[in-house]
Amino acid sequence: MIAMVAFVSNARRNVWSDFIKNVDFLHKQHQYTKNHYASTILYIMGLVLVHGGFGYFLWESSFAYLKDLGIWNSILFSIPVLQLLYLFLQLCTIFAFIQEIRWKARKAILYLNADCINIRRAKQTYLECLKGIRCFNSIFGYQIVAIFGYWLFLFETICFYLVESKSNSKVSDHRIVYWKVVVINMGYLIFNSLNLFSVVISCDNTTSESLKLMDRCYELQEKFDRSTFEYQELQALAFYAAHNQLRFTAADLFEIRRSSMLALIATSTTYFIALVQFY
Repeated sequence: MIAMVAFVSNARRNVWSDFIKNVDFLHKQHQYTKNHYASTILYIMGLVLVHGGFGYFLWESSFAYLKDLGIWNSILFSIPVLQLLYLFLQLCTIFAFIQEIRWKARKAILYLNADCINIRRAKQTYLECLKGIRCFNSIFGYQIVAIFGYWLFLFETICFYLVESKSNSKVSDHRIVYWKVVVINMGYLIFNSLNLFSVVISCDNTTSESLKLMDRCYELQEKFDRSTFEYQELQALAFYAAHNQLRFTAADLFEIRRSSMLALIATSTTYFIALVQFY
């Protein structure tokens, strides 16, 4: 799965190696990842279950088409299922890395929640998280832009066929074909929307870890005098987190947040209105 995303990535090998190292994707540091194993196992089980469902559906549909239409038509009709499978693999890989970055950011807060506060270790972990996000943006940025563009394309395709079916309402055969295309694209749109919303929400939740780190620093500052070294270190860490927040970007074109989805919906609605007026 990782190899498939790496193949279409524009990043170099050293970017991938730095990314795996900074986010601790192989879990070499186990002191703060004990509670993470259960969620990882559940995620893998769900991944295998969905992959098995896709594989079974692909096998049954290909076998049915092969028996009735021949080998080339069966391959042709299997392409949409393969497309959905690849899209699912791609988004699951992106989602998995986002969750790892989020757990890495939580480690920085955990260093401040321990009995013996380790401010330097918390800052070092936060710096590693920032490096991981920079690598993430370099690796997955253009792919996320393509996913947003694919969502917009599906939405406009559905709108186009709805307008076309209305203009050709007198021809029943055309209406049946148009509605079939609309239903198929609606399935793609729903599937893509669920995956895209999960990725956007995960990015937004990971970004909020910076605010949690700042709040924790401010809470701990109340326990120390202003002249102490710990107070100055906590103030410096809060200042650094405020000016270097965790931000996911899509190829540096826009920030991946909930507001990006609202902007995408507004843009697609504007295009739909223009399509209705000028078609």
